[in-house]
Amino acid sequence: MELLAARFCQRRPELDEALDYLRPGDVFVITRLSRAARSLRHLLDLAAQLREREVDLLVLKQGIDTSTPSGRLQFHMFGAFDEFLRELIVEGTLERPGFGSRPRPRRWPPTGPGHSRRRDGPNPV
Repeated sequence: MELLAARFCQRRPELDEALDYLRPGDVFVITRLSRAARSLRHLLDLAAQLREREVDLLVLKQGIDTSTPSGRLQFHMFGAFDEFLRELIVEGTLERPGFGSRPRPRRWPPTGPGHSRRRDGPNPV
């Protein structure tokens, strides 16, 4: 699990550059919350950093605007939902049997209900 977590904590130079460019009174616009942060902790840290710097956040897909109290509430709720969904996906992927292994060979000829073992087609008339 540590390798998976490490993958999400890699440096993101474009995001860092965009954040460095922001000044007080600016609005940081992103398409969705999951594009800016990979965990709820990172998202909350980002929100705190933006609030300290007097920068508002506008999330287009979720319609979040942190310049209002309801927008800040929405931001925290959607952030928690995003992290929950991400964890469900990771958990389901890791629990799926055979995930990551080579594909299983197909049985030929097919057997089972509805499959005939004859290869010459239907009975001739």
